[in-house]
Amino acid sequence: MKLLKQINKEDIKIYDLSSNFGDSGYNIGDLLNMPYVFECWGQNYYHADKNIYENAIKTAKNNPETILNIYYTSRPETENIPNVDRILDSTNIFLQNSELLNNAIVNEYILNDDSIICLLRVGSDNDFGGMDKKYYDTILFLSRKYKNVIILSGIGRHIHTDENSDYIVTNKNYLIRYINKLCSLSDNIYYINDITPDEQLCIMKLAKNLLVHRGGFNLLGVLLCCGNIYATEKFLTYYTNRLKNILNEQKKHIRFI
Repeated sequence: MKLLKQINKEDIKIYDLSSNFGDSGYNIGDLLNMPYVFECWGQNYYHADKNIYENAIKTAKNNPETILNIYYTSRPETENIPNVDRILDSTNIFLQNSELLNNAIVNEYILNDDSIICLLRVGSDNDFGGMDKKYYDTILFLSRKYKNVIILSGIGRHIHTDENSDYIVTNKNYLIRYINKLCSLSDNIYYINDITPDEQLCIMKLAKNLLVHRGGFNLLGVLLCCGNIYATEKFLTYYTNRLKNILNEQKKHIRFI
């Protein structure tokens, strides 16, 4: 784990290229049925459907050290997905079993009240996360408010198993351009690299301040974060009654900026 001011393609690792990660990689937002929370998917077979459910079970079993496996091995077979308390518990177990709490960057930057974690989504085919000028300007605005701005991002393979596929190469190039431009405009914006999706979830849980973008992985960050949560209007699509009820139970609220 390092904080970088400029990145190249060697700094972006694809963690789920292995066949152990099933048909769609380690897309943990979908595997934990986050689209149900923002009212796009149902719970027709415990999960959105039987195929997604079986793929999630397979992916969990093949990757025993993950949050996903902790979640599925602790879950009663007939329990619908997602169970928010189980997500929280599974992440806590993973965090306690990891070395993150002993990491210097975590202690100096992530746990700092004057730091904000900004999650940058890289999306699916022909969708580079909807990174419009508003989100970009919001990060720059926050860089004047907080001492440290830490960018979390990464690329999952989805259905692509070749690191040289157009999808992965295009998204890498996009991410490199975007991160390097952001970091060059302010001395206190950093990109954190060499970090797995599960470790990213733990960092969002530990964050004192978190800016979310859009998508299921961002939604997991909202459910996990114990600090202040910010979002732009891009997140309003996900701000459903179902999510509002969960946040009310957690005594949390999102600050739209």
